[in-house]
Amino acid sequence: MPENWATAETIQAIESTQFTDSLYPGSNSVSLDESGDLALFGGVDGFAGIYSISQKETVRILKCGSAVTATSWWDSRQVVATFAGAVKCFENGAEIGQLGSHAGAATSLAMHPSGHILASTGVDKSFIFYDLSNMKVASHIYTESGKYRHAIII
Repeated sequence: MPENWATAETIQAIESTQFTDSLYPGSNSVSLDESGDLALFGGVDGFAGIYSISQKETVRILKCGSAVTATSWWDSRQVVATFAGAVKCFENGAEIGQLGSHAGAATSLAMHPSGHILASTGVDKSFIFYDLSNMKVASHIYTESGKYRHAIII
């Protein structure tokens, strides 16, 4: 284990400093922006919310059209994957585009460290790479295996 990683003892010693009521029904996805202050949640009700940790309140609601299955940040923009298979981008509360779509639920999102490439996986046994400079699909790859359910970008 690298020296700068937390040990099991350090993690066990962490205490919660604040609590909140449930933000979104059935939420199973959360991601933090670069500042670490904004959390993007998604719910089964077809909405995603941006929660400010410092303000302790929801600062924006995003209408996603279907249950949210994964969330990610693209700089200050929000990206959500949905049960309907869509991968959508939002900025300032408005949908700015749909990157692509899976034939069935999209199951995960991963942003490349460069911030220029996004990947999604779906129950259709495919993964899609998106070129964010032009918001287009760069590659859509189908697999024969059902074991690739989470996007990983190295």
